[in-house]
Amino acid sequence: KEYHDFIESIDIPGRYPSVSGLSWNQAVKYDLRGQFETSVRQDQSLLEGGHPEFAIKPPMEPGQPGYVVTYIEPMQGNEEAFGFDIGSNASRRMAVERARDTGMSVATAPINLVQQSKTQKGFLLIMPVYDEHGAKTLSERRSAFAGVVVAVFRLPVLIGDSVSQKFDSVVIKDITDASADKDAQWIYASESAPESSQLYTSQRQLEIGGRTWQLEFGVSQSVVQPGITMTEISLGLFGLIASLLPPFIYWLLCQTKTRAIKHANELTHDLQTANADLDRSNKDLNQFAYIASHDLQTPVRSIRMGVELLECELGSEVGDDVKKYLTHLRDSADRLKHLLSDLLTYAQANRREMQLADVPLDVMTRRVAGQLQAQYDLPDDAIKIHASLADVWGDKTQVERLVTNLIGNAIKYRNPDRSIEITVSTEKSANDCTLSVADNGIGIEEENHLKVFEPFKRLHRHEEIEGTGLGLGICHQIMALHSGRIHVAKSSSQGTTFSAQFPGEDAIKVAA
Repeated sequence: KEYHDFIESIDIPGRYPSVSGLSWNQAVKYDLRGQFETSVRQDQSLLEGGHPEFAIKPPMEPGQPGYVVTYIEPMQGNEEAFGFDIGSNASRRMAVERARDTGMSVATAPINLVQQSKTQKGFLLIMPVYDEHGAKTLSERRSAFAGVVVAVFRLPVLIGDSVSQKFDSVVIKDITDASADKDAQWIYASESAPESSQLYTSQRQLEIGGRTWQLEFGVSQSVVQPGITMTEISLGLFGLIASLLPPFIYWLLCQTKTRAIKHANELTHDLQTANADLDRSNKDLNQFAYIASHDLQTPVRSIRMGVELLECELGSEVGDDVKKYLTHLRDSADRLKHLLSDLLTYAQANRREMQLADVPLDVMTRRVAGQLQAQYDLPDDAIKIHASLADVWGDKTQVERLVTNLIGNAIKYRNPDRSIEITVSTEKSANDCTLSVADNGIGIEEENHLKVFEPFKRLHRHEEIEGTGLGLGICHQIMALHSGRIHVAKSSSQGTTFSAQFPGEDAIKVAA
């Protein structure tokens, strides 16, 4: 309602007839599409009955985010756009993601405006909106990205009758992606002058939202008055279009941005706290967990046992090559066993019913640290635990897996040139508790701070550092189930700090 009132106060049809619509497009994660549709359907701020027929169209592709028209003004004449995912088109998705990553406005290639006539040309100008102000780096912008404000321009109206009246021939083409003149995309063409009329012609180029337009226009000898040069005419047309776009777009989108952020926060609040277990616990996951735990683990154990029996049978009279092959088989079987174990943990993490209670993090962490020190033969002072770690509210089994994976990850990625130092601490506030695991290892490049939480995303070869690539993915999944957040708090060549933020008991109960 607030967005609607603001746009109405601008009087777009009267003051800016070239703009056929101004929309807020929410960035929607695939797993949360159902909750998003429900939230919009139940919004009664404009209509008493809400929007019961609202749906994302076309259906989102699995795993891909959508950029859905959540509100559009004016609604009349733009009904078909309500709920449309502009990310369903590859070129528009690229434009949205370029705006997201650069923080700048981006124009699309020419499009046919289906809300008008099927052949009327137009383009979209896209402005990114973030939940947090001051996002400077690529990772910060992607993390804080909320959606985009989209202005829909009608090119014939933008160019206007006055241009057609002053010039016998006006042609505008988008040459951004063209490798040759024939590849250019036509934007606008006036009626051609009679062949018998000789035209004075000229070309100019114009930059619009990161795209390049080529303007070709001309007038016949009969209409060129003495003292008026073609350069003056061409500069006049160039100035007309160039001066029309930026002031309006800059002012309008800047005014809209603050309101769009407020609407984005209100709309996504319920989505962020919603339980996503329904989408995760599907039949494919159940079947996969069964195969991983039964059909695959049994032959792996048989292979491992077969290698051991073969080594005993051959004894010490085998050659070096055979010993090398047997060692390779044994190591591969062990690696596959660990991979299947991690896969099963990852697949079953959200299938197991959460047993929520106060978790004694201090006692648990000291026990885990002692086990890992013995396993990796580390000195007693390698893992330092701050006195009296605070308790957290969560599932004891999953929290122990989280602590084990974070400390184990710090051990695996230690720097061989210095003695290993790992520090575990907590910071308690009124609403949450943050667990931090800091090390003096090899560090993580900034562009990989998000990638390390993706399943199977390894930054080093297995021969360099052991592991399956699922440890941090499991940590991310555990924190999601606890309605919490895990991230790389800081990292450099001197080491890395991971922070896992657990919400309080009330917050987790609401999410559950």
